[in-house]
Amino acid sequence: MSLKVNREPAARELPLPGSIFYKEDLKEIFSTLKRRSIDGEVGVVVSINGDEYEIDEIDDFDNPEITSQKFRSIRYRASHEGSSVVVDVSREAGKVVELRKDDDIVMTGVADKVLEIAQRREDNLRTFTLIILGSCTLMPVYLLSVRFLVGPTISLSELLGIPLTREILVEGELLGLIVAFLYIPVLIFALSKMRIKGNAIINHPKGRANLLREKLFKNWQASAFWAVVSATIGFLMGKFF
Repeated sequence: MSLKVNREPAARELPLPGSIFYKEDLKEIFSTLKRRSIDGEVGVVVSINGDEYEIDEIDDFDNPEITSQKFRSIRYRASHEGSSVVVDVSREAGKVVELRKDDDIVMTGVADKVLEIAQRREDNLRTFTLIILGSCTLMPVYLLSVRFLVGPTISLSELLGIPLTREILVEGELLGLIVAFLYIPVLIFALSKMRIKGNAIINHPKGRANLLREKLFKNWQASAFWAVVSATIGFLMGKFF
């Protein structure tokens, strides 16, 4: 009697970084999944807005009924002879789940290619903006600390036998260092809870998207925006460092 072992393929999950997907990217993901071989082709089904719309051909992305919709989420399901790749993209998060048999050459590298598409469109501007806005809140926190924490800190230092004065705390900027030391971990934690990994799904080609982020890099608004950012960073670095 010969031994036969049937093993299910192991799942591999790849989180997406948080990207802006334009229509050409949505089509490229479809084309990446739609592999072909001498034995046939990979079946791909795309569900839009939680199964509100379902398509299975790349030309369907240009269907008038589809082009008029605002995409909240999109899911690709690709299957081939027991292997599968599922791509989930939404405003909250995104991931690629691969369930591939070891001998399935057709589906090899598909999940990684989808991840490359997402990484190419990673929304670094949103992450950078959130960090800048979070850093700007450090100044109000510092001013509140000067008003309400200097007295209690001096009283506590006297109990501990540490000679601290208002001059050392404020003029010597020791309080600023303490606030920054305590506040930065809180800021990092808060940013991690925000939707930095969320995605934007734009149902238009990149050239027609007309997003504010694109305008910031194309016209005079960019100069004013980056001037404010630079001034804020310079002020904070001069104050606390």
